[in-house]
Amino acid sequence: MSYVHDNTIQSYHVDMINEKMELTTSYYDKEMVTVLFSGYCAHLFENVTCNNIIFDIYELSIEKFIDIYGENFDRWGKYSFPFYYESGNEFISEIKGERKIYYIQAVVGLDGFVIAENIHYEKHSLIVHES
Repeated sequence: MSYVHDNTIQSYHVDMINEKMELTTSYYDKEMVTVLFSGYCAHLFENVTCNNIIFDIYELSIEKFIDIYGENFDRWGKYSFPFYYESGNEFISEIKGERKIYYIQAVVGLDGFVIAENIHYEKHSLIVHES
């Protein structure tokens, strides 16, 4: 079961110097989940709106990544995105190392991927218990 299914994205922050990305989400007013990407390399988000609801976040195989985004490799390479490479094969070799591709699948709004070494979820309750 996903930690972020039907969560709304509240914010995201990239710390390029320390190679970290933090994605803050909430599930109604019940809980908050912070998604931490360490060993951050790059991300590409599309369809970002003021109402972004996540279906799931999962690791994408290199084969599926090529199916979805392969036609962009030449264009991205001209701008060294997500890093410098001269060919699609060089790009794939670099990704197959320590990095993984995490796909953010949307119900509404933000959709895309993060390239990082690891992902970690921190769950926090937002319900205040009165005594």
